[in-house]
Amino acid sequence: MTRRITLSSLLLLALVACREEDVRFTTFEAPHWAVDMSGYVPAPHWAVDETGDDEQPAWHIDLRGDDEPPAWHAADDGTLQYSMTAVLRLSDFLRPYEHPGDRLAAFIDNECRGVATAEGADGAKLYFLHIKGNNGDNPVTLRYYSAANRRLYELPAAYDFFQNGEHGTASAPEVAPFEQATPYARSMQAVVVPPQELQDAAAQGDLLAAFCGTQCRGVAQPAALEDGTPCYTLGIRGTGGEDISLKYYSANTRTIYKSTERIAFEPGADYGTATQAARPAFLPESSMTAVVAIPEALRPAASEADEVAAFVGGELAAAGVPVQAADGTTAYALTIRKTDSQASEVVFQYYNARYSYLYVTDPVATFAAESAFGTLDAPQVLPIGTKGKYPFQMTAYVSLPEHLAAYADGQDELAAFAGDECRGVAEWIGAGVCRLTIIGNDEPADLHVRYYSGRNAYLYQTDALFPFEPGATIGSESEPQVLNLYNIQ
Repeated sequence: MTRRITLSSLLLLALVACREEDVRFTTFEAPHWAVDMSGYVPAPHWAVDETGDDEQPAWHIDLRGDDEPPAWHAADDGTLQYSMTAVLRLSDFLRPYEHPGDRLAAFIDNECRGVATAEGADGAKLYFLHIKGNNGDNPVTLRYYSAANRRLYELPAAYDFFQNGEHGTASAPEVAPFEQATPYARSMQAVVVPPQELQDAAAQGDLLAAFCGTQCRGVAQPAALEDGTPCYTLGIRGTGGEDISLKYYSANTRTIYKSTERIAFEPGADYGTATQAARPAFLPESSMTAVVAIPEALRPAASEADEVAAFVGGELAAAGVPVQAADGTTAYALTIRKTDSQASEVVFQYYNARYSYLYVTDPVATFAAESAFGTLDAPQVLPIGTKGKYPFQMTAYVSLPEHLAAYADGQDELAAFAGDECRGVAEWIGAGVCRLTIIGNDEPADLHVRYYSGRNAYLYQTDALFPFEPGATIGSESEPQVLNLYNIQ
């Protein structure tokens, strides 16, 4: 029996025999797609060397002047009929500066009426002053010349002159408080415990002193509280109403620190006690503080691995510490230091660990010692630009269709595009499955995928798949989005 082969049967056999590789499309050279990853860098791990270059300061209350030694001689022309005496000693404040060249004299109407030098053993030096005059004379002014300090002190109207008057005795001398005419007339006491970070770095040669402006008003002595906590005790000198700050020199870090709070000088008052010591905060001298936050657009991609730093004159000046702002959001606190040789413009850099991207601001502040750029109540939002570059990322998991996945090999390439610009190159994570890390900005952009098959040198493309969305994830490793690819002719 003869079988008849129809035309339709022949066509069916031809279609079955036709394989994809028998269809000829345009072939291409391997594209070797690449993405411009400018700004995408390894984590910087910024760290600032806290060691300074300050020499140990010679802090002391500076009483030095430039007064020449006086040539005092008591007047005695026979017209002065009477005399009075005074036995004096210096105040505890001035006694450490006593010198054999010191002189103490009495004056009436600017005329010298008596001169004395110190007598007695060390620690108990007295001035025996014999004062000549007449009843009815104007009050007696006392003057004291400190040879050690080259300074002349004066106590106007110290005594009224009267015949045979006596002031003080050898066993009970009067104290002559000559410092009353200076900014050091009165004193208050302080007991201070340094911050823990300074205690941890404590070394021989550390110092603590009180200052009014640039004037040293007292140098502390090391001590300890009852529980053994290291502390410093000092007498602070002043007259009342001054603002006092504390300075601490760390011999270990070779840095001078300054207290962030001021002490209102009150004669006789206490700033901390042995049972409740003052614990002021300190910052490096010649530093400013900053509290900054990242823009809201970047906060969804923020993490604990992010970093912030400040640069002054192009040099790293501070590394940020994460803190909680008043509104509960994360901010970064920085203590910014500069050297005299650096310019004053402050630039901030923010590293986003999720994106591996480094954001840089323009100069946003001018360095000024003891100033603040933002606070915990109102952090400064870093003005990071996001136009004209690609500071954001999104992720897409995609897979080849079955008929292409079966032939995929190590020569294949796959990338995401916005228009003709490559925005992400695939990382193959399985047979025909890949992960795309796609970069972009906050401007709208529709993304499509191109695929190069190394087996046949064909180039494939999808239509627009999805828009770029910062921080978004399309598909997953277990459920990737299957690509609808077609040949590029």
